[in-house]
Amino acid sequence: MVGHYCLIRALEATESVRIQPFTYLQIVYAVPIGAFVFGEPVETPMLAGVVLVIAAGLYAIWREHQILRRSR
Repeated sequence: MVGHYCLIRALEATESVRIQPFTYLQIVYAVPIGAFVFGEPVETPMLAGVVLVIAAGLYAIWREHQILRRSR
């Protein structure tokens, strides 16, 4: 609950494009925790999906930054 509350407060304080990279850390930490704590196998398709999701998000952030820069 505390984590969600902090995320909501952060979204109220600034744009979501500035906060989104921090949410990708959830994926980075969830994979090793799932593998070591719960014994889930880390397979190539799963890693490809993680890379695809993070790359798409970072591209969206970069594109929004470029649009903001051009509008100034």
